[in-house]
Amino acid sequence: MRDINRIDVICAKIAEIWKTVPDWRFMQLLVNFQEAIGKDGFYLEDEKFIELFNAFVNGTEDDDEE
Repeated sequence: MRDINRIDVICAKIAEIWKTVPDWRFMQLLVNFQEAIGKDGFYLEDEKFIELFNAFVNGTEDDDEE
């Protein structure tokens, strides 16, 4: 089973990042992120999601596919 504590960490990261673009709606944030990474986020592991989400907000999206 995955570590249940990761949920609060990820939610806190989403809140932190969302506050940098407070005019966006929640789904707008997610859809814009999905478009920026250019692949289906369904298969992202949590650590990779956080890495890509940080890059998205910092404007340093990496086009490398894994």
